[in-house]
Amino acid sequence: MINLLFEDTESADLQDRVCSILLSLSMMADTKQRIDMVNGETERVYRAEYQYHYETALKNTLRLLGVLIGHVELTSQSRIESILHNGYEGFQKLIEDFEDAFETETARPSA
Repeated sequence: MINLLFEDTESADLQDRVCSILLSLSMMADTKQRIDMVNGETERVYRAEYQYHYETALKNTLRLLGVLIGHVELTSQSRIESILHNGYEGFQKLIEDFEDAFETETARPSA
């Protein structure tokens, strides 16, 4: 079992958040493999576990993004549910809502 204790620094906090996201994604992959091998009640339990890891990855990604753009309210339950239930459309709405906070290039006129 991996047991990392991150320092109390901004960089270490970001590393911790990224590792948490990667852990959830790797657990999703493991769970998906188990789902494909079973059925019935065991499959239902694995699907619930998969959903848990998906939601955890989503929450941690939103937390990380919120820290990076200075909007901690990004991780509201309504935003999480919007992405969970609406997929890309939920993500697109989130991006539109916080577009001004992102460090993006301005549109360049075409020559």
